[in-house]
Amino acid sequence: MAAGPVPTLMPVAKLETVVFSKILDRDAEQMSNLMSAIQTVGFFYLDLSDKYSEGMLRNLEKCSSVMKDWFSEPDTTKSQYKTISMASHGYKPIGSQAGTHGGRDGWEVLKTGSLEISARWGLIPPVEKHYETFSTFQRQCDYVSRMILDRVSNALGLGAENSLNRTHRGDCPSKSAVAYLHYIPLDPTGENVGHNMHTDYGTLTLVFASQWGLQVLYPTGPCSEDREWQWVEPRANCAIVNVADVLHFLTGRRLISAVHRVLPLADEHRYSVTYFLRPSDDTLMKDTEGKDVNVMDWYTKKNNNYEAPAHMQDKSFLVGGLYKDGFGIAEEKAMNAG
Repeated sequence: MAAGPVPTLMPVAKLETVVFSKILDRDAEQMSNLMSAIQTVGFFYLDLSDKYSEGMLRNLEKCSSVMKDWFSEPDTTKSQYKTISMASHGYKPIGSQAGTHGGRDGWEVLKTGSLEISARWGLIPPVEKHYETFSTFQRQCDYVSRMILDRVSNALGLGAENSLNRTHRGDCPSKSAVAYLHYIPLDPTGENVGHNMHTDYGTLTLVFASQWGLQVLYPTGPCSEDREWQWVEPRANCAIVNVADVLHFLTGRRLISAVHRVLPLADEHRYSVTYFLRPSDDTLMKDTEGKDVNVMDWYTKKNNNYEAPAHMQDKSFLVGGLYKDGFGIAEEKAMNAG
């Protein structure tokens, strides 16, 4: 996947690069890089340039090509597969959520859940037609994510009883899914713009993007308000990985659920593919107030917040309740700087 041209806006975030093949072997240096990244920024590059990952990247290219064609279909065709709610798998049209500048969003997405694709249930015709490619790619994403999760669990010394693997069981339903995304070019009217700031709901997120647009609220000092929006550079043969809310809470808040957003490109459509590793639906975690909550309750509340108009959103909850009052200062400073 070749990276697009460098944007005129800077700065570019200095993220750690972690080599997946070495993480499998628990390489000490690579594990140190991984743990440093997820405890400070919550984002890192995952190098997938080893020969065993070649098949995964080929499947990614095939799936991306199929979905790019599907997104060019009329809205009436795509809307036949619209989700019942934003918490469901299926198609989300442009404008269903708040955007980055007070209006509505400028992206559409098709999500294929891991349970749905394994059962061949509720799939759109192009995914059904290329089923082996889509299902294999989804399993490969799940494997990579789970291996990272296992290594993180071990590095944190959680042990067998508290292992993160216990909250990601294969015998229990979960919301793990692949999302195929399409962002429209910059709307000069400001009506539909980008993907609003947020943290992800689940555990780990793999992002495959060959174009610019993704930004992270990057730490620039010791205080929570010392943050600014920085661009995340697309890199060939790399996934961009970020920690999500549930992993932040399951690890006693030792890991950072990264705040991020996507801005539209001036004159071109943007496409990306994301895999969301999410916990078993029956998982309990302690929230920002130390209360035991079911992850599905958290997920539902967060999705409802996404769909609300910008002026009615709870910004603290939008970013996982991670910054509370301090986040307002950080976000205001970042917006003024960007």
